[in-house]
Amino acid sequence: MEYSIEQAEPKRILWEMIKNCLDAEQYETIYCYFVRNATYSLLATDRGVSIEYIRTKKAKALRKLRHNNHIKKLAEDYGYINYYRHVTLAGFKQTWTSSVELEVLSREGYFERMLKELELKYDNAI
Repeated sequence: MEYSIEQAEPKRILWEMIKNCLDAEQYETIYCYFVRNATYSLLATDRGVSIEYIRTKKAKALRKLRHNNHIKKLAEDYGYINYYRHVTLAGFKQTWTSSVELEVLSREGYFERMLKELELKYDNAI
């Protein structure tokens, strides 16, 4: 898959931020797993450790990244899916919409159109 320069720049910045946030071993694990598509067993064999050790390193690195506000903000600014925002059970019961559905609908501008329609109905009712 080819990327344009506009798409490559945010990814480069994001990976630099990830590198600064994690220690070298965590960064190498995350980078090889997600960018080079290396499996746990391949990473474990290359480093001479167990598969469980690699899985644990990846899990700790992802946990650390989930709590980094700068990375969250950058991902949101560049339009990557916002998986950080969760719909609570109470929110789901009110809207019957999951967090993934909300993200898709917001990208399509559904909520903005719906709010405008409601405002027009309210204005016409008065």
